[in-house]
Amino acid sequence: MQISLFGCCVMRTVGANATDITGKKQKAMIALLVDGVEGRRSRAFLAKTLWADSTYDTERAKGVLRRTLADMRKAMGEDFAELFVTTNQDIQIKLERVEHVTFPADGMFLEGFEVHETAFKQWVAHKRQAQSLVAMGAAANRQKNQLKFTPTIAIIPLLSLNGGREGEVIGDWMAEDISRSLA
Repeated sequence: MQISLFGCCVMRTVGANATDITGKKQKAMIALLVDGVEGRRSRAFLAKTLWADSTYDTERAKGVLRRTLADMRKAMGEDFAELFVTTNQDIQIKLERVEHVTFPADGMFLEGFEVHETAFKQWVAHKRQAQSLVAMGAAANRQKNQLKFTPTIAIIPLLSLNGGREGEVIGDWMAEDISRSLA
């Protein structure tokens, strides 16, 4: 599956039965899965994040999630089983089958992509803020790299804790040897 999370949000399967993912909630679910640890999210989290505002109870939200998965399974055919692992508890996308075709420099995270659910909007805002911080850090790093700095290394002499002369000699020898190696 090729996905574009930066700039215009595009998701499609590749191969003989190439399919564009067009549903907003389907795209949102895939984005949440790709961001999850090992590509995995619980069904409860997905239902709460994508359908809590538009349904009255969690059972109905879980039902809508099941229906969304069934629609994806039907549209994607055999590719669905190649990309997703579903259990009664969670859903996982096989990250090794996902190719990111855009990167943070290509645009804002999920640019122009709107899902009217509070939890999803908060997640997107958090990801955009993180992207902004990374961009600022990269800009500062580029600016810093334009200045020429000479590296500085400090050698701290070793102190003998037992007060014996042997420890002092070894400490002096080590400090001298380290200094010679770095010179």
